[in-house]
Amino acid sequence: IRHRIKPPHQCYACKNGISAVPANAHRHTCVTIHAGNKESTSVRVNTNLDQPALTRSESHVDPSGMGVGLTANVTIDEKTTLTTECCNLTGKYRLVHNHNFDPFLKTQNVPMLIRKAACASRPIHTITHNGNTLRIQVDGITKGDTTFIINGPPSESNIRHLKFEDHVTYAQNGSAIQVRKVGQNTPKNAAAELIITRKLGNNGHNLLLASRARFHDGSESLEAVQTFHRIPS
Repeated sequence: IRHRIKPPHQCYACKNGISAVPANAHRHTCVTIHAGNKESTSVRVNTNLDQPALTRSESHVDPSGMGVGLTANVTIDEKTTLTTECCNLTGKYRLVHNHNFDPFLKTQNVPMLIRKAACASRPIHTITHNGNTLRIQVDGITKGDTTFIINGPPSESNIRHLKFEDHVTYAQNGSAIQVRKVGQNTPKNAAAELIITRKLGNNGHNLLLASRARFHDGSESLEAVQTFHRIPS
């Protein structure tokens, strides 16, 4: 699987951590092999790179400690298509619980009175998820109506006086949608990037919204998790 690369061409998914890579010649592939009676699964993706297909063999040590080695031969072909099933977040959800939300806002230098109001608020999020189009409508002390294109070009957004460039992708093997808000004019004492992940829980009855901040020195804030309950549309 070709992993996301962000300027200046740093891959956050390399085995050894953040690595500098060529802009147009970096790819990853991921194969999951289940031992025992479980079926093996494979993923084919569009690499979207104008380079010849390549094959490589990788060996992995069984993490269970049983000493079983796993070897996979992986071929990456051009213009293959994704066959994994991704989540669909369509629904109407009301916030019912906050965890670490106030500390998260504090790291963004949000004033105390605004933090208290935000923590006490119970907004409703209405999500329309159709293919790669994701529309999020917010009805609360703040209102919003934003449409994203998943895996599409970045869009611009604002939080107070700060400008962000939003990158939207599927995450966690397609079970979640992640919005990376990359600051364009954030000061050194503010977050350089906000990472917001949405996924369903409790058999689709809950929407879980996890938020964290990454700062200019590479450190990260506590992760705030907000739990929403699905309500009738």
